[in-house]
Amino acid sequence: MIIREWTPDDYPVLEKWWNAHGWPAVPQQMLPACGIIVEDDGQPKAAIFAYMDHSTPFAMIEWLVTDPESKSPTAIKHAIKGIMRIVRRHGREHMMTSSNNPLLIKMFEKYGFKQTDKEMTHLICMGGE
Repeated sequence: MIIREWTPDDYPVLEKWWNAHGWPAVPQQMLPACGIIVEDDGQPKAAIFAYMDHSTPFAMIEWLVTDPESKSPTAIKHAIKGIMRIVRRHGREHMMTSSNNPLLIKMFEKYGFKQTDKEMTHLICMGGE
């Protein structure tokens, strides 16, 4: 498996994945520049993103999505470890993510994340609404 930076050309694939999972697609303009794609044999299998602010050593890791046909735990592990390496390379030791998927929560816990809130709702305000 290889890890590469995401580009806007990847968005149609990610949008398809989000929709296939039954989730609304994250609007492209909300995705940060810091994102990666995990590929296996040249095919994208997972994507994940990190928001970083220069005023704090903190990063928000979000929008992990996978190819719904492959369901590769290996790709998910590569995505999480890959984005954590990038975040740390940028001097961010403190990270946060949110999930309501028990298997994904366990996976993040293996990499040092701790649960804080067991109930969570994403709220998004799209400018002008």
